[in-house]
Amino acid sequence: MAQHRLFCIPGTWEAVTTAEEFGRIEPRTEIGMLTGVTDLLDRRVFDVVYLNYPAGFGPLTGGGEGLLELLGQPSYRAARDMAVAELIRLIHEHPGGFGILGYGQGAAVASLVGRELVSGSLRDRMRDCHWLHTIASPHRAGGRTFPLGNQLAGQGISGDPVTDTGSIDWFDYCLPGDIHGDADLTDTYLARAYHLAVEQPLVDPFVMIAGCTDSLLRGRLRDVIAALGEDPALVVGKAGITAATLATFLQNHPHDKYAVREVLPGTTALRHSANHLNFWGPRVGSAEHLAVTHR
Repeated sequence: MAQHRLFCIPGTWEAVTTAEEFGRIEPRTEIGMLTGVTDLLDRRVFDVVYLNYPAGFGPLTGGGEGLLELLGQPSYRAARDMAVAELIRLIHEHPGGFGILGYGQGAAVASLVGRELVSGSLRDRMRDCHWLHTIASPHRAGGRTFPLGNQLAGQGISGDPVTDTGSIDWFDYCLPGDIHGDADLTDTYLARAYHLAVEQPLVDPFVMIAGCTDSLLRGRLRDVIAALGEDPALVVGKAGITAATLATFLQNHPHDKYAVREVLPGTTALRHSANHLNFWGPRVGSAEHLAVTHR
């Protein structure tokens, strides 16, 4: 029997993509970016549980369209909130220690559940959560990284940062220029673009950002900006920086490069996370571990 349970939340769109490609996914199917971590883990130490969608929906066939129809064609926000509720349910069901990994939209889920563990409905379980690793979380606070990790100028695009990580061994990984976790929210309208985009039907992150660009030019975002009544010169400057940032993101595609781009010399975010878990997994609860996590 494994020592720890590790809850893994892929990008919700990854479940849809997998269904489109393979025609069938099961609850807890290991898919997407996070397999770059979990494929490297010692399964004698970690019981890996993937959260693909609320388990009550059961196995799904017929591709991604069938999945979205069964879920009620949810918005990004609705799909995220379903996953938050499902992870909270699974934590309540699991009596022992655990960790949480999340990527993209799944990282948003991990961050929000982490907030519940530190200061919300799951406060009584915070000490049971030994690790929480996010990759490109929209809720990454400015300056949040991992020990000796890369320093980024921006923060999560949501504008709703999680700053209190309590006693959890909490790492926030993000590549430079991945505006999901490294966004300039001072000189742009990115946060407003995000909050409009999350109300739209669920799509992959690059389609979502492309939609933000379109909305800035001739859609709802343009109207929201106009309603702010800001000085026209300020609007021109911020809109220009917003458009350039979105274009650079779509050109460079940093959001899907966590398996190949380094966050430290010789180390990707996925490898760093796996190395940390493999080292500390057998040692959790030791005096050495407590000294590190309560530093």
